[in-house]
Amino acid sequence: MRSFRWMAAGVLLLCSCIGWNEEQQGVVDSYMELRRTVADRKWNESYEMLTEGTREYIDIVLDIFQENNIELIDSRDDLFESLAIETEIFSMSDVIHSVEFAGDRALLTADGQDGYRTFEFLKEHGEWKLNLVPDIQMILNFMMEGTPESSGEAIPSYISSGEGSCIFLIRNNLNGLAIHNVFCSLSTDDSWGDDKLGPGILGTGSELGLHLNPGNYNIQVFDSMERSYTLWQVELDENGILWEITEEDMDRQQ
Repeated sequence: MRSFRWMAAGVLLLCSCIGWNEEQQGVVDSYMELRRTVADRKWNESYEMLTEGTREYIDIVLDIFQENNIELIDSRDDLFESLAIETEIFSMSDVIHSVEFAGDRALLTADGQDGYRTFEFLKEHGEWKLNLVPDIQMILNFMMEGTPESSGEAIPSYISSGEGSCIFLIRNNLNGLAIHNVFCSLSTDDSWGDDKLGPGILGTGSELGLHLNPGNYNIQVFDSMERSYTLWQVELDENGILWEITEEDMDRQQ
């Protein structure tokens, strides 16, 4: 009976892998390698297989635990193991049903604990990395609910900068990538000036409100992969401007 079960599992795995093209196979390989390292509790290797945005959020959550002297979590390995359970990567199935693409984003659907589980992978530096930013944001919001602090203090949903009468609102709509730098200057200036975010970061879905005087401005931001997004000669008045940054806004020379 045992041999029959192993044969059946093998047939399922074989069937699930038939027909992948080269790019799909790359995502599948990344998924299976992460599955192996998590099962073996090789946390350092697993950590490197996550998107840069995910790793940033893990480090932020670890800082929150350490600053609040929460003894259940002593190290990044402890935190990663807990997150692996909560996000179902500890129970990744080898039965994969589909791999779909949207630019540098891939959605891999496999068997899950309660039906199907879809994992998002982003292509960073030529490699497919698992993105857990939305999962960690949800866990962090739940973890901080009802406490004196809020997740917004750790990962602000809105940051305000400047004292002008007009507002230039920047919203991060990038998939799993934080914005690390924001520069703004009058279009007649020769330099960008200081980083408007300072030491902070703008997570996915978060907003930065630049309070500026009326005028014509250049705006440039950089994500966690040091890619730039720039608007040139934007006229700002009392009506304000909203810039929802997506991958389509990336500067094309990169």
